[in-house]
Amino acid sequence: MRMTRCIPGLNRTATPAVSPMPTLNRAATKTLDALTEGLTSPGDSRKVDTSSFMAVHVEMIGTTPAGAPLFSVAHYFVQNGDMCQDPEMVFMQSTVGIAAAGDYFPVMFQQAIPPVYQEAMNPRTGEHQPRLMAQLASFANTWMKNIKDQQELGHLSETA
Repeated sequence: MRMTRCIPGLNRTATPAVSPMPTLNRAATKTLDALTEGLTSPGDSRKVDTSSFMAVHVEMIGTTPAGAPLFSVAHYFVQNGDMCQDPEMVFMQSTVGIAAAGDYFPVMFQQAIPPVYQEAMNPRTGEHQPRLMAQLASFANTWMKNIKDQQELGHLSETA
């Protein structure tokens, strides 16, 4: 797998020219903005459970060296006493440089059963896998629409 670097200020030497990193679409960004609103410090979290569907767990898990926030979004279920991701994704919110401020990049995807772990980007170095990021962004766009519908976040319009 080819890794590419694209975060300004990190490893500026030997940074190949690449197409912009894939971000979430506008509707998914709006949903993720609503889920992460007010989560400003590592450890800040919330559980959104407004329906009969699986609750959504959201946590600010840290920042990149450049200060971009990292958020975990997950559904969980319990099996044999263990919390299992179904799935969990980590997103980096752009602050400046590589995309419009506020855009989200998929960083990681994992699910417990069957076991899957995919890291599309290393937020410390900026190395990323463009193809995997595009696949995860596509999945996240659909997932955020489902979360919006299932958690009755209907006040979020699809446009704007």
